[in-house]
Amino acid sequence: MSNQAADTQAHNEHIPKVVGIYGGKATVKDHLSESLPQEFTFHDGSDELCKHDEGGMQAFQNSDEPTKLQLRAQAIQNIQQSSALSGKTAVVAGHFSFPSKHASTFDDIWTPADAVSYNLIISLEVSVNELMNRIAMDQSRSDRRVCPPEQLLVWQEHEIRTLREKCYSNKILFVTVKNNDSTSAEATITKILKAFHTLDELKNTEKISLQLVGSFGPALKKKDAKVSDAVPVFDGDKTLTSLDTGELLLPKINTFGGSSPLKQVFSSDLGYSFAAWSQAALLYDTLGDNEAFEKRCEEVAAQVTIRPEFLEMLGSIRGNTKVRTIVVTCDLQRIWTKVLQKAKLSDLVEVVGSARFSEGFVVTPNIKKQIVESPQKDYRLYVWAFGDSETDLPMLQAADNPILVIDGQTRSQNTKDKIKEALSTGLRPRQVIMSGGATWLNDARASEVDIGQLELRKALEDSFQLIHATDTPACKLLATTMRDASISSAALRKAHRNAGEHLARELIAKKIGLQQYSIAHVHEGKTTDGFHLFHENKPTIVALMRGGEPMALGMSEVFPQSMFVHAAKAENLLDQHLRGESTVILVDSVINAGDTAVEFVKRIRELRPTIQIVVVTGVAQEDAVKEQGKMEMELTGCGEVTVVALSVSENSYTGRGGTDTGARLFNTTYLEKEQKGGQE
Repeated sequence: MSNQAADTQAHNEHIPKVVGIYGGKATVKDHLSESLPQEFTFHDGSDELCKHDEGGMQAFQNSDEPTKLQLRAQAIQNIQQSSALSGKTAVVAGHFSFPSKHASTFDDIWTPADAVSYNLIISLEVSVNELMNRIAMDQSRSDRRVCPPEQLLVWQEHEIRTLREKCYSNKILFVTVKNNDSTSAEATITKILKAFHTLDELKNTEKISLQLVGSFGPALKKKDAKVSDAVPVFDGDKTLTSLDTGELLLPKINTFGGSSPLKQVFSSDLGYSFAAWSQAALLYDTLGDNEAFEKRCEEVAAQVTIRPEFLEMLGSIRGNTKVRTIVVTCDLQRIWTKVLQKAKLSDLVEVVGSARFSEGFVVTPNIKKQIVESPQKDYRLYVWAFGDSETDLPMLQAADNPILVIDGQTRSQNTKDKIKEALSTGLRPRQVIMSGGATWLNDARASEVDIGQLELRKALEDSFQLIHATDTPACKLLATTMRDASISSAALRKAHRNAGEHLARELIAKKIGLQQYSIAHVHEGKTTDGFHLFHENKPTIVALMRGGEPMALGMSEVFPQSMFVHAAKAENLLDQHLRGESTVILVDSVINAGDTAVEFVKRIRELRPTIQIVVVTGVAQEDAVKEQGKMEMELTGCGEVTVVALSVSENSYTGRGGTDTGARLFNTTYLEKEQKGGQE
């Protein structure tokens, strides 16, 4: 075959999809073979074995074991190839094992070809009496003897347990379906088959995009105004609650090693792949029909209580149109919808979660990441992410502000290792320790923070804070140069710059917090701990022109990764200056009445209602910044605002001419004097 012909053949082939149905073969053959939609082909395993041998089943039975193995392998390979050529899903009715003729054991007929050909296996569970009847009625296989009831039960349990082990170890999906009611079983199998035929990770991702568009509307264009500002995204299990709803939902039936069904999936070779989450969703299809499934979800939801810390936090968000809240869970969306309804939060919180496999949607860690990235990119929103485990790491790494939720419960060593690995590769979350808990993560790269002190909450609650260094020795030394009437121009700018550096190191760093990172030690080949401002690349330093520039430049020296913006008036601040930023630092040389600072704060709140705001100045007039003073009164409704001042003065005086700070800084006092003289 020429290379061109080979390429054409490869191009025309589809990804093969092969489903095995074991147990209850007669029912499958009689019903599914006739009712399957046209995108499926049905294959009887015994018929496939006889296709290429004129001797039929009798000849196969008389063959030696190596020949039987070869014929079985060839049969499943032929079916797989036909699926690749047709693009249809092949459904194969067959057997996995038979009772041994010589002992109360079983002979498995699984082949290496089965392990690489099947993508999904459905095992039908039937009652012992039904099994006996079907074996007795199968006249075509006189070689199979009728076993006593107790052995039939052991046989079925052996098949289910061993099949699950083989499927998980070979990354094959596996599900059991009860076949006591053939009509119900057929309906369940058909739904699973239809979902499997369209199973595709890319399509699964596209579904979440459509769901977000349904919630947020079309992606914003450059000139479109934002409706909201921030999106807190919460993981469900072990984050909003201490419980694991998946563990509560699924009974430990036919599992190996005593582990729960979900742990069995994720500890297998499936890992945390898309296939693993699809397998988890398949387990939910074993819970019965819609009525039984709904009842089970109700029972689990009734056991779940949201942590009081988060109830209070979510309550503080209620009524604020600038904040959209999402719960994203790899577990069942249906359960979390009910949990939030019970907590009277369903009107406030949107839920994105997995469904049953037959319903065609699963949430994976990458989907969680997408839930964070889409609001950032498409809607220009600032995203907080709250999670507790390795499955939350992708969304924590993507978030503007990641929060790791810690409680007193133990975590697997694998989870601990994955989180520490993420810290080593750049993740810098903060830890929120739940009440009664203690952290297992004693790592300065994940600093602890009280949930009540999170900037999101404080930005929504009015609070005016003043931090100053008036009576400190450093202030007295710095202020001396800044007040000296004989000093101006470059020397005065240097003094203001020094003051900015000092405030950055001493007061701003304390207010915003620090993060640890690794730096090269002076000793070659070694590293040591270094520190920089928390999310240093996310504050925006705004120099209020022109008097605030020297001090702002000093702060920029200390926080070199922060954005630096000049603004002569509030309207100079644009959305692009604050998008994705965690803090805005307004810098002015002097606050007298505070009118300019108030204008800028209100402008910022228009653009970013949930951003942290810090106003920095060299000297603040006491009446403007005191408790219940002018600034606090005028900033009612603006959330938390913190004023950081080198000193607070009782004097109320607006400099003019030779005493104007801006004129002294830039050596333009003579212009101020000329202007004043002209006015006179």
